[in-house]
Amino acid sequence: MYKIDKPVELETTSDKVITDVTEILYERISERISKRKKELNKKRYEIVAPERESLFSHICNNRRYPKKNDYLLTPYITDEIKEGLDFSSNLSVIWGEEEERYSILEQLFYFGLEYLVTSGSEELVHSLYKNFLPFARSAAYIDEESERFKDGGLDSLIDSGHEYLDMDLLFENMWRAKLRLYILLRENFYQLHADYFENKYTVKIDKEIKAFYEEVLLKLLKEEAERDKRGENAYQLIRSILYDTSLSWLSLMGYIEESQRDISQHKSILESFSKGEEYIDSIVTSQAELERDMFLVHEKI
Repeated sequence: MYKIDKPVELETTSDKVITDVTEILYERISERISKRKKELNKKRYEIVAPERESLFSHICNNRRYPKKNDYLLTPYITDEIKEGLDFSSNLSVIWGEEEERYSILEQLFYFGLEYLVTSGSEELVHSLYKNFLPFARSAAYIDEESERFKDGGLDSLIDSGHEYLDMDLLFENMWRAKLRLYILLRENFYQLHADYFENKYTVKIDKEIKAFYEEVLLKLLKEEAERDKRGENAYQLIRSILYDTSLSWLSLMGYIEESQRDISQHKSILESFSKGEEYIDSIVTSQAELERDMFLVHEKI
């Protein structure tokens, strides 16, 4: 499966994903509270109790100290900040009000996909990427070549479609596939996140995020995979077309001497491949037309 060889030190691990997303969350909390304090033009003593004023300063500067504020916020000061800075809820203190929360949750979603890929659910996640048909096509071409033509050579057996063997195109389509998946699941993800974190503070937030990915996000993705299987179907169809075309050429070259091959045999193989390509082009184009507005709306948000 379309793998890139990377040095061990550059490999992403599930633990690193959790660390990265947690650090981003702490930064956003610090920025949000500092900004709200400035907007309301309030002093520290107007927001928190005197004994927690220094802790409040640490929070505004995103400084964490062992046994003091390991997870940036403490439950007591979260409650005080909510009241003192007029946040609608503790969820809003930690994750932002509605509009900002959507921005954070998009990042959280992508980190969640990466976490699941690195923790044993790669096949599930990539099957959902394939529901974006341009990705399914790129993956099918690259997998067919890497698995059946170890040293390359598929491009010499097909007269078009060589661009789908490009790894840059694969990664571009993967990015679009992630975006599409987020757009489709955005509202469900938003509500599931609110339900899960509504009554939680930042205490052990790294473990809470990990559990959210493993329990809530994974379940959501499994439901989507069960609902829509067209990407995997398209992927297998494209691989079948490529395999049949390659086999036809290899059979022709292996069993019939060049001098005995006639133009009709060449033409038959080319026509068969062309018809397969035309069908794949049609379903990719159809999806693009049906979902164009969905992408445009997201870009305006």
